[in-house]
Amino acid sequence: MSSQALILRLPNEIQFEILETAITLLPSSVFRLALICSHVCKLIDWILYRRVVLKSARALKLFAKNESLRDGRKVGEYVGSLAITAIPAFEGRDEAIISVLHACPNLRSLFLNSALIPSSPSTALVGRNPNINVLSLTDRPISTPLGLHLTLTNLTPITSPALMALLPNTTHLHFAEPPHDTALTQWVDPLRILSSVPVPLHHLSHLSLPRREHANEENDIIFAQCISSLLSAPSALKVLVISIYPAKWEDEHDETAGIWKLTKEIERRDERVVIRKAYFDGVMEEWSKNPYRVWDGLVLKS
Repeated sequence: MSSQALILRLPNEIQFEILETAITLLPSSVFRLALICSHVCKLIDWILYRRVVLKSARALKLFAKNESLRDGRKVGEYVGSLAITAIPAFEGRDEAIISVLHACPNLRSLFLNSALIPSSPSTALVGRNPNINVLSLTDRPISTPLGLHLTLTNLTPITSPALMALLPNTTHLHFAEPPHDTALTQWVDPLRILSSVPVPLHHLSHLSLPRREHANEENDIIFAQCISSLLSAPSALKVLVISIYPAKWEDEHDETAGIWKLTKEIERRDERVVIRKAYFDGVMEEWSKNPYRVWDGLVLKS
């Protein structure tokens, strides 16, 4: 029996694992096999396009075209996880982002820099992508309504139709790293952040919130109180991740910091709480490897 026939008899999950390993070790052999086997060709397309990271204006424009592949399917149909990072403004950027999102009907995970959330009602995502279950928002832009470290005067309700269409079905919500320069921002507590969301998050089962070591001690206490309030409120919440960052970009973690004591006490009281060490600028590295990385090791709690 040929190796091609043997592969086809295996469960799809095992076929994926074999081909993923083979693409890394023997790419030319795998692509030759794809030329004579349409099934293998489809699997390779799925492996190559299931997780897409768009890091530049050129990449965004090219992907927005949603080219057809050999089997006639569009590239976007294979995409399960999509990241659009900080891309400089250009004419038509909002429309390109919307085109990409519309082109990915099977999208389950979205990492979108909050500065890139389109606001034009004419390009709203109403009724699209109803099954997205992971939404990660970076919070560096100071003027971003959903940012974790905005000034209180800037913490205004979300009005982006695109974001409002995505939020109701969100089950995993991850707020990314705190700002590097705390002199430029004022801290806003998690309850204020979540209250700025204009739609109910009835399906939210996983929530990740960041905190920095050796920050304001009073705010550490407020943060811990907010976590306790979130846990005691009626909700579908199954996992609450507290991502603790070093005091500064170059620092190592210091578990003697007050925030560790406060959050570990909460972790002891509630099994839904998980504390993890986090690192500045690590979120995109984690996402590109696995969009569920922040939730790794939490299977038993989910």
